Amino acid sequence: MHCVPFPVRRSTSALFYATNIVLSPVIYGVGLVGNLLLLLMLQRRFLRKESAVYVYLTGIAVVDVLSLLVRIPRSLRDMEILPINSSYSKPMAYAAWMCYGADYVFRNSSSWCLAFACIARYISARWPYSPRRFTRISSSRIAVFTLFMFSAMVNFARFFEISAIEVQGHCFPGASLWSEARTSFSRRVGFGVVYPWITACLCYIVPFILIVIFISLLSHATGGAHLRPSRVCHEALRKPRNEDQREIQLTVSVFVITMTYFALETPTIIKHVMLAAMGPTLEQNDFFYEFTLIADCLSLISCTLNFFHLSIFSHDFRKTFTRTFCFLCTRCMGDEYFEGVSCSPCCSGKEEEPVYKDKSLEWFYSSGNTRLC
Repeated sequence: MHCVPFPVRRSTSALFYATNIVLSPVIYGVGLVGNLLLLLMLQRRFLRKESAVYVYLTGIAVVDVLSLLVRIPRSLRDMEILPINSSYSKPMAYAAWMCYGADYVFRNSSSWCLAFACIARYISARWPYSPRRFTRISSSRIAVFTLFMFSAMVNFARFFEISAIEVQGHCFPGASLWSEARTSFSRRVGFGVVYPWITACLCYIVPFILIVIFISLLSHATGGAHLRPSRVCHEALRKPRNEDQREIQLTVSVFVITMTYFALETPTIIKHVMLAAMGPTLEQNDFFYEFTLIADCLSLISCTLNFFHLSIFSHDFRKTFTRTFCFLCTRCMGDEYFEGVSCSPCCSGKEEEPVYKDKSLEWFYSSGNTRLC
């Protein structure tokens, strides 16, 4: 009986091997560890209460972890780690189907959270002494949850785009193989023509435009001097001595994260605009397929870098990281009044001058007391 060859690997090109087999495990390992450490640091009391921007960065870290996790089932198939009976079993097919739709939800939530982080940072820089509802911690948490639900609603139809089916007539006798295939619903005019434009606009183009607008306004509001390439490294290495310098460093961190987003997510935006303009038949084009491999790999890399951004460009983040993992400094970890005192040489080479966060305690420090622990 004639059998149909089952495509175990989606491609045999060198680009596919480099992006989906060689780089993917490295990106997953670095990204998961980095984002989990980032979440741990952002839950520390000092950073959690410092700025609404850290709330949006926490939301980005959460969806980045989830984005990395939902891409693992397809990567396991590409790397051929599991036997074919396990890689293409019924549970794995349904897991890949669920992860396909969830990946869109998480990546779009990340873009929207970054856009709102730029908006919050601009409002804080433009009106530093005026109370703004949008920059409150509680409002930011509600905004992150709302953005996630919005992305889930817009991308809910992705779960009807493909379905898990059993492959018939394959060349593996005695094996029950399952895979994913496009549904008849995805071939309808409303879904195949209108829906790609809706998702391209609401999930990719609009957040991109908002980020461009507000990062430009932020650069204008701060004068742009601290965002020049020659000044970015200086701001990253400098220890802030007051709240103004701390705000400048936070602005630089948001600016660098945004520039990385532009560099790594722009190919993904172009890919979805091209799919909306030319239809799903474009996926059969070899050049577009290779472009998709590059865009997906760059998008995967963008999920791993925020921990390194804050580690390099935020002194407060580095200090919080050091105190969290320096067990001799546990007595000073929870200090919320000043953050400039080190209780052990492992936290700093020399004793730092205190930065007073509560002016009512100035009499305590002025009387000669320099430590609370």
